[in-house]
Order: sequence, then C-alpha cells, then structure tokens
Amino acid sequence: DQLLSEQLEIMAEGDEIDRYSPGLVFCFNRAECWSVAEQLKGKRLLADGQQKHLQQELEQHDWSIGAGGKLRQILMRGIGVHHAGILPRYRRVVEALFQKKLLSFCVCTETLAAGINLPARSVVMISLMKGPYGKQKLMDASSAHQMFGRAGRPQFDNRGYVFAVAHEDDVKIYRWQEKYDAIPGDSKDPLILRAKKKLRKKMPRRREGQQYWSEKQFVTLQHASPVKLASKGRFPWRLLAFLIRRSGRVRDLIAAIERRLLSPNEKESATRRLQQMLLTLESGGFISLEPPPDPTTEDSIRFNVTAAPVRVPLAETAPSGSESVWLSRNDPDDTSVLPCTEPEFGTDVFVEAVDDAKPASDISQTSESPDPGAVAKTENIAEETAAGPGLLGQLLTEARTSGGTASSRNRPQKESSPDEDGSVEPADRPIDDYCPEYATATESLDLLFSFRSINSVFGIFLAENFYRASHEERLLLLEGALNMPRSVASKVRVPFPELMPPGPMATHWLSPQLLSRGLATQEEITGYYDPDTGRRLPPLDLAVQMQMLFRSEFPTASDARCSAVWCIGDLLTFGGDFNKYVRSRDLTKQEGIVFRHCLRMILLCGEFASIQPPQIDADVWQRDLAELVSQLTESCRAVDPSSTDETISALELRQQQSEIVL
Repeated sequence: DQLLSEQLEIMAEGDEIDRYSPGLVFCFNRAECWSVAEQLKGKRLLADGQQKHLQQELEQHDWSIGAGGKLRQILMRGIGVHHAGILPRYRRVVEALFQKKLLSFCVCTETLAAGINLPARSVVMISLMKGPYGKQKLMDASSAHQMFGRAGRPQFDNRGYVFAVAHEDDVKIYRWQEKYDAIPGDSKDPLILRAKKKLRKKMPRRREGQQYWSEKQFVTLQHASPVKLASKGRFPWRLLAFLIRRSGRVRDLIAAIERRLLSPNEKESATRRLQQMLLTLESGGFISLEPPPDPTTEDSIRFNVTAAPVRVPLAETAPSGSESVWLSRNDPDDTSVLPCTEPEFGTDVFVEAVDDAKPASDISQTSESPDPGAVAKTENIAEETAAGPGLLGQLLTEARTSGGTASSRNRPQKESSPDEDGSVEPADRPIDDYCPEYATATESLDLLFSFRSINSVFGIFLAENFYRASHEERLLLLEGALNMPRSVASKVRVPFPELMPPGPMATHWLSPQLLSRGLATQEEITGYYDPDTGRRLPPLDLAVQMQMLFRSEFPTASDARCSAVWCIGDLLTFGGDFNKYVRSRDLTKQEGIVFRHCLRMILLCGEFASIQPPQIDADVWQRDLAELVSQLTESCRAVDPSSTDETISALELRQQQSEIVL
C-alpha cells in the first residue's frame, strides 16, 4: 500500500534501533538506479545531525568529473548510487560513506550482491521481474536468495528485513479500492451516490503490456529450495592450450569436462564444444590431431604472427589526441599501411607460412593481476579470471604457475580400458562421427597464451591482417574486439561513411572477400534505405565485417564476439579530455563503462605487444602501441589515478614476467 519513496521514508523513521535503514535498494538496470534516486527528492531520510557530518565528508572529494556534481546532490539526501556506470573513484566514496552509516539507502544493481562490503539492515526490491520490456520473468531463486541474504548486519543486527514494494499501479488501485469501499453503497443520499459514481469513473487500471508481480510470487521466492550448483562459462582457450601442453590425450581433456558441475546433457554439449575448439585450433595450425579430421587437408591455415621479445613502455612524450597517429584519417600517404591489392574471388586470405618461424613466446606464467575497477566483465575475461575453488579454478591456477610449458611432444601411449562388454570408456566414445585421440601442440600454440581480454584465436587473426589496415581501422578492430556492453555501445556507434570513410582494409580487401564468399550483399556493405520504414540502414561496420570473415574461416569458434564502437577514437578527437568527452556525448550516466573500456584497451595493447604482426616493422608496432597506451593512461589518470595505476602495474607485471620467459 506504499509507493517506493513513501516506503523508504517510513523505513528511515525512528532512532537507530527502531528504523530499518541502512538499506540496499536493488534495481535491474543502471538507468533505473538514477530514476529511483531522483524519486527521493525532498524526502526526509537522514537522522538529526547526520547531514552535517555527510557534508563534511563530501567536501573532502573532487566532484568535478562527469556525473560527480549530480551524484553529490543525491548523496546529500542520504542516498547513494552504485553500479558499473559510476566511475570507480565515486563508487569507492559511496562505499566508504555507507560503511560510516552516513547514507540511509544505496540504490544499486544486483551485481552488488556478489560480495561488495556494504553492510545493510534491510533490502528493498522495487521489482521481482527481470528481463527486457514485454519479456520479463520472475527472477530465479538463486538471484533472489543472493540479494535477500544481504539483509542483516552480523555485527549489529539479530535479523534482516526484506521488502518487496508493489507496482505503483497496484498501489493506486489498492488506495482507490479503500476509498470506494469507504462510501456506503446502501445510502440514499444523492450527494453520496454522485460521489461514488464519480469515483468509479476515476478507477485506475493496470497498463496493457506491463508485467506485474504479486505477493504470492514473493512468498514463493522466500520458500524456494536452493538452486543446485552448476558450472557456468565456456572452457577458456588459454586453459585448453595449457592442458594440451600438459597432456596431449583428448581423453584427459574430456575427463576435465566430465568433472565440471554439469548435467548429463550439458556435459555432452560441453564435450561437443571441446571437439569444436580442437578443430578450430587444428585448422589454425596450432595443433595437429590424430587421427586427422575427415576430409583431411594437406595444409592447415598458418599464421605468420610471431612472438615479440620487446616491451611496450609508456611513451615519454605522447602527442595530443588530435595529433595521434591513431587518427590518421586514412591518409593515403601513411607509410605504415602497406598497399592492398584487391584479391580475386576465391583466393585465400592468408599468406603462406614461413618455414623458419620463430618459437612463440609464452606469457602464461603471469599470475592473475588485480582487477582494476572491475575491469573486464565480458565473457572471455569472466571465464579466465574465475580461478576460485573447484576444478576449473585449480586448472587455471596450475596453468598460471607453470606457464603452460608442460610438453605433449613425448606423448604417452594410449591406454585402452575396455568395459566387460568390450566397449570403451565414455570419455573415449566418439562425439558425432569424429573424436580425435591425441592433440599435439605446434610452436604456434604458445601464441594463445598472449591474450586474456579477447578470444585468443580471434586476436591472432586480427594481428595477422593488421598490415592491411590504417591506424583508424586498427583502432576500430581493437575497440570492437573488447565487446562493449550493448547498453553503452548503442551510444558510441561508428560514424556513417560520410564522416568516417572506409579505409584501405575495408575497401580493397575485406569487403571484396565478403562479397566473393557470399557472406554479405553490396547493399549491406554500403548501407541502404528501407522503403518499408523510410529509414536509412547503416552499412556493416568494419568490426562486424571482420567477425563475419573470421567465422567463415573458423566456423567452430562461435564465441568470438565484438561490438562496432568508436569510443576511444572519439575520445582522442577531444584531445584525450575524458570529462569533456563524456559530457559532450551525454555519457555521464555510463561513464564508468567508458572508463573501464579505456582501461581494458590499455591491457589489450599490452597483450598485442607480446606478438609481432607480419609485414609491420617491430619498432613501429611497439611505438604505436606505446603511444596509445600513454594517451589513454594520461586521460584515465586525470579521472581516477588509483584505478589507472593498478592497470599500469598489471600491464608492467605481465610484461616483466613475459621477459623472464623469453
């Protein structure tokens, strides 16, 4: 019977013992966090004297960057906002104020329930439905219990409180019904009858298309059984490469899959996925399989990418963003881009491998670096940083400490262990029509250890073709590989060709390849007007085209994702001024995601620095990456020195340990 703002005001009443605050208000998207915080304007949520101490704390911090001014006004009311779109420096302030009991409520997303230390007496759910509009479903019991469990501070409270606020439409209907029932129906007074008739016309109703939750569903979530633990995330490519180095038997790889917390059907699917990954590595020349896949090919695709025994130091004098080499504007006089001739239809996109390829470097000996402000929440990073308890965490830890140097060249003899009926063990049974017995590593396999931020095979594929691209195209591909979240990617889309003409890679090589293979039409590449909607559909972006070509070459590598964005390139056009950029592009409410994107780019540059792309001068390659790292470091350090220094320290640690290996 209470709207959200009214409910929170009631919870904040009374002394420290009687009131239900401090509390966590959970939302299911970042935009909703801001709107909920705005609803609390003018509400009395702080105790007497609390606002004075809060103001003294706020005056100790700089709020001039991005959404700092708006956040400060919200904090003055005793409300904190905490989600990935907030800059790490501001999130740390919110956490500190909440722990000092200076905030009554913190409006946050459900990711906060995973373990951030914000001790709360109560939890408030503004909704029990999750999902996009029109397709919302009741939240699962595991997520609900995780959020419910944040209620109650062990050191202060003997119990916690969880409130689920009814939808505002239901609150209005409930209040209307109370007023309507209060008017006697058997009265003969014409004024009373007229008032009741008038009130009936104003009866509120539920909106069409809106999904609602009920008290019964809330009770169902409370008493739901704990969800059975299950392994999530795909098998990391770097971990697979380590296991192949340690043991070349596919049977051992399947045994690792069998030991994961998966249902029988999920294990079968994961085993089939493992087979697809092996076929991808075999087609890229990273391993050889025995028996070979059928039909056999004489030569696998070979990459000319090699190891780079040099580091990427920070450039001592990095040029300003507007003068950056990464904004070459497809200059035809740019000597760093080799001329590309338009290939004939059906020609191979790869150059034949050199026989005297250098041994690849192995940087997998690096220990897991600290997470710079929740860097990398994408799928690949989530897989490779989940080194917690369990089989997958143990294998990742072992891979990092051993450096993936265990050799599979001295392959053990196959051990046959038939069952009593003569059949082989389940791990040796073929999946579909083909299941190899052994996977032997080649020298190229070590290249997979270079990448943590993105799909390793996709990273090498990009490096193999960088020589065809201008600097702007390279930056587009690097940004696309980081796969920015969709909620922000739509705000930093690549400009239309009129503002950013296609470069040499797209014009002379990539687009003809897609056309010759039938992967795209001319209309899709150039863009066209849709006569049905009257809207212009943009052309396929460079990153999307590159992903299409990669999946054509490696159809079994389906987890290489990308998003076509122009974020860092746009930031450089503002001279690297992060604050000016996010305010001009209306990104202040998502600035945390943009900041994390920049930090991830710094780490990605370090990963690409550990390899040497073909037909690009090594000194030029290292110099260009160092310039980009320096520009991003300068921009990020002006925003959040602490998170930036953590990222730079992680990059330097990886490079130092890589040098030791080399």
